[in-house]
Amino acid sequence: MSRLRYCTYCYKKEDIINEFQHCSICRVTAYCSRNCQKLNWNQHKNWCCCNVGNLNVDYEIRDCEGEGKGKGLFALRSFQKGDKVLIERPVLKFDDGFNARENTIDDYEQLPESIRSAIDDLHMVNADHYSRSLGLFISPYDLSDFELRILCNRFSDGLFIITSRFNHQCLANCELNLVNDSNLAIISALTDIKEGEELSISYINFDSDIIDDPDMIYKKWDFHCCCPRCIDNSINEKVIHLVHMEEELEEIYFSIKVNQGSKEDDNRGYSLCEEIIRICNELGLPRKHITEAYSKMAIIAIRMKLFDIAVDCLDKAILNLNESIGGCKKTPNVILEKQTCRDHVLKNK
Repeated sequence: MSRLRYCTYCYKKEDIINEFQHCSICRVTAYCSRNCQKLNWNQHKNWCCCNVGNLNVDYEIRDCEGEGKGKGLFALRSFQKGDKVLIERPVLKFDDGFNARENTIDDYEQLPESIRSAIDDLHMVNADHYSRSLGLFISPYDLSDFELRILCNRFSDGLFIITSRFNHQCLANCELNLVNDSNLAIISALTDIKEGEELSISYINFDSDIIDDPDMIYKKWDFHCCCPRCIDNSINEKVIHLVHMEEELEEIYFSIKVNQGSKEDDNRGYSLCEEIIRICNELGLPRKHITEAYSKMAIIAIRMKLFDIAVDCLDKAILNLNESIGGCKKTPNVILEKQTCRDHVLKNK
């Protein structure tokens, strides 16, 4: 069934089906004008014909089942693990300078009307909730609706329109990666996804923050997560165990880099990497945890003169990176760095 399309650059919606023109190469990406196509070309040229998902073609925004859940994104086709669900540029970038608040408001007011309308349609958390839960040193009534939307929709230093439509699950079926060298949000499938299934990402990092502050999700986004991690204590205990192992591994890895470490450090670090990878695969956690573990495991294997294992670890790190952020015509720098390291080990082993 054909649906009204959105302009990929300015988010303007068609009034009638097939009103907008499409990229003449991939025949999928839609634009409301020639100017929007030109403005988006630097991004699109690297992903054209790369089977990237598009709103109202591969997924749609609609009401979620259950009272108070609002809207979400739902698959209009099946996705396989590693498929790129969304590639999106930020419509706003934020800084932490002295005039950051004024600069952000000025940038917003200069945006095209269609983008401002898309921002205004995003979910907004109640100002009183933010003032109580986050302890803001500013009266909630001094915050505009626009600023409140930024507080609960920004990812890192950017605001992304469609990315903000993904609902949260700690154990999600999609993974969000922010790629600095391309200034893009890349969302890929963590698992096989069926047509009709809701698409979700995790808003949180699996680190000590979720242990120190179990109510962090509620404080920032004003909802309680009901994913398996949050309702099954045995799964949550595995996540906590993972966080502790990653912290211990980081200490060992730092010791190896700074003080050369010991044989015991190498053996313990190697074992931690294996266990981290096992738990991440079991729970379906974001691939960045697995990539980091394989990368550190490779360095430890080189120290232990296990060069074939080091190459295998780097191959698996590259595979995970490709599933997360690869697949475009311009290989991301982080993948190139891993490939260079792998080639160096092969040459000198």
